[in-house]
Amino acid sequence: MRTKIIEERKVRTEKYNRLIIYNWFKILMSTIFKYSFYDSLAPSLIIRPYAFTQALCNTILKNINFMIEFIDFIPVEYCNWESLSENRNFDISWVDMYPDKQWDWTDISGNDNLTLEWLLKYPDKPWYWRFISQSINFQIEWIEIFGEKNWCWLCISNNYNFQIEWVEMYPDKPWYWNGLINQKNFNIDWIRQYPDKDWDWHNITYHRHFTVDWVAEFPTKKWNWDFIIFNCVFDINWIPLNYDNKWDFKHISMATNFDIAWVEMFPNENWYWSEILTHQNFDVSWIEKCPILKESINNLSK
Repeated sequence: MRTKIIEERKVRTEKYNRLIIYNWFKILMSTIFKYSFYDSLAPSLIIRPYAFTQALCNTILKNINFMIEFIDFIPVEYCNWESLSENRNFDISWVDMYPDKQWDWTDISGNDNLTLEWLLKYPDKPWYWRFISQSINFQIEWIEIFGEKNWCWLCISNNYNFQIEWVEMYPDKPWYWNGLINQKNFNIDWIRQYPDKDWDWHNITYHRHFTVDWVAEFPTKKWNWDFIIFNCVFDINWIPLNYDNKWDFKHISMATNFDIAWVEMFPNENWYWSEILTHQNFDVSWIEKCPILKESINNLSK
């Protein structure tokens, strides 16, 4: 019951606000008329500062509070329907009321209010399908209805509503795999499902849900190894699996879980000896265990 009362209040408030805006606009327009001499048949007539101009009308037409009822106040020659098409408050009912006007269907295609009903009502209009592909209201069912249109699969890949099931429905489309990792619902299961796709492994390393378990599962991929070394528990056994990678052993020397046994495994690499000697895990027994470390100490002391 309480919820119903709240909703009714919202409806009344919205109607009241629209009435206020409408009355305000009438006062504004009447003021402009009062202090302007407007005559389309006499262009040489002196126009006062508050007269209508194309710029003023364009601003009015684009205003978020604009109502289609205001259109009668705008001089015909200054009524720019392309500007009105840009209005964030645009509704397809405006086209219903003025179907023969020069609407800008590219701008309408990019309007946040766009729905499938708009497309179904005016299927033959020159819609800009790239904008529709990235609409916040887009659903994959739209493609089933308008399959022959020039859809932008990069935009669909980045669409806010994207679901991995869309790929299952259209597996042969040019999906933008690097963009999928930025989706709010991205998870490692997508990679498990499509492991051979062109994933951006470097950027996946920075994903907010990233864990070192992902590396353990896909150890041969091109991860951002420096990031992993400094921020995760590094596994020295990943190195033999990725010999082609240009490993920075100075950075590996600073890994939080560094162990002297790593030096014994790769004795010929360029280790960061001064960092090893001051490492939080350093133990004096390392010197006896690792002759190379002992030799490096002697070199540092010279």
